[in-house]
Amino acid sequence: MNGTIYSPGYPDEYPNFQDCFWLVRVPPGNGIYINFTVLQTEPIYDFITVWDGPDQNSPQIGQFSGNTALESVYSTSNQILIKFHSDFTTSGFFVLSYHGWYYLSVSTAFVPFKLS
Repeated sequence: MNGTIYSPGYPDEYPNFQDCFWLVRVPPGNGIYINFTVLQTEPIYDFITVWDGPDQNSPQIGQFSGNTALESVYSTSNQILIKFHSDFTTSGFFVLSYHGWYYLSVSTAFVPFKLS
């Protein structure tokens, strides 16, 4: 339940005009932990977006750009969608790792009781 995603052309710099998608799935009852081990993109204009679910209508849990290494996020879903976008100038590269993690769902329901 783990893997690595590399920017297009890695270890060389990625090309311009890229829109790449990856759908990551782990077994139900698990979430996904994402960690960028390398992130060197053109700030603002080239970026990686992560959604907590299988499509772009799912809640967005992060957008990453620039030279920030060791950024990380956790999903609450067993699926995440990752999109990489690059514009027409300046290239770079990235490496991200993902791992499935088991989470416990804890009920927050309040059950009143009477002390005797």
